[in-house]
Amino acid sequence: MPSLRPGPIPLLLGGLFLLLVALPAALRTSEVESGRTPLTVLAAASFTDALPRIAAAWQARGGVPVVFDFEGTPDLVARIEAGEPADLFFSGDGRWMDHLERSGAIVPETRVDLAGNRLVAACPSNSPFTPASPAEIASPEVRFVAVAADDVPSGRYARAALESLGIWPAVEGRLARGGSGRDTLRWVARGEAQVGIALESDAYADRHVRFAFALPESSHPPIRHPAAVLRASTHPQEALRFLEFCRGPEGRAILGAAGFRPVAGQGG
Repeated sequence: MPSLRPGPIPLLLGGLFLLLVALPAALRTSEVESGRTPLTVLAAASFTDALPRIAAAWQARGGVPVVFDFEGTPDLVARIEAGEPADLFFSGDGRWMDHLERSGAIVPETRVDLAGNRLVAACPSNSPFTPASPAEIASPEVRFVAVAADDVPSGRYARAALESLGIWPAVEGRLARGGSGRDTLRWVARGEAQVGIALESDAYADRHVRFAFALPESSHPPIRHPAAVLRASTHPQEALRFLEFCRGPEGRAILGAAGFRPVAGQGG
C-alpha cells in the first residue's frame, strides 16, 4: 500500500505557500512598527503637480511615503462620504470642506487654508487671439468659452465672475461646461474653446494654454484651498505632520512655483 506521508516536495511547497501568505502581513507589521505605512491623500485635481513635489521633499527629510488620488472635488467628497479610507483631504474650495465638517468627516481642529488662487482667462498657446479684458470674451472671435461645472469650485467662481462683470448673458449660449478645471483647459488646449476661465494654478500646469488676463478678485468670492485630516484616518498624527510640512517654507515655495497664492498669515 502506498504511503500517505507527504513527501519532501509537497512539504516544501506547503511551507513556501505558508511563507507567501504570511509575508505580506509581516511586511505590513514591519511598516507600521517602523512608521513607514504610506499616507493616503485625496486631493482636488488642481494639486496634481504641486503635491507630489511636496511629498518628494517630505520623504527626502525622512517622511513616510504618500499615495495620492487626484479628482474633482465633488467626486472626492462623494467618495469620502461613502466611507472610502484615506488620511487627508485637500479641497478645491471652502464650501465642500464646510460640507464635510458638518457631516463629521474631518477633524475640524486640523483644518487649514493651505493656499489661495486667482481666476484667470486662458487661450490656446498657438492662438492668434488673446483677449485682454473680460469684455473681449464676448467678442465674435470667441465661439466657445470653457467653464467647469457649477458644482466644481472653479466653475462656481467663473460663473460668479462673469455674472458680476455683466457678461454672463453674452456668453451663456457659447459655454462649454462640465468636468474639472483641468478638463476646461484641455478643451482650450485642443482649440475646441477659444477661451477658458480657470484657476491660475491649473493654467500654470498646462503648457498648451497661454495666460490672457486675471479676472478682478472683487468679481468672485475669495479663492481658498483648505486641507484637513480625515476622521477615518488610521494615521492621524503622521497625516497632521505632513499637512504641517505642506504649510512650511518648502511646501509654500513649491505651491508658489505651481501658481498658488499665499493666504493671510502665511507670508509671501
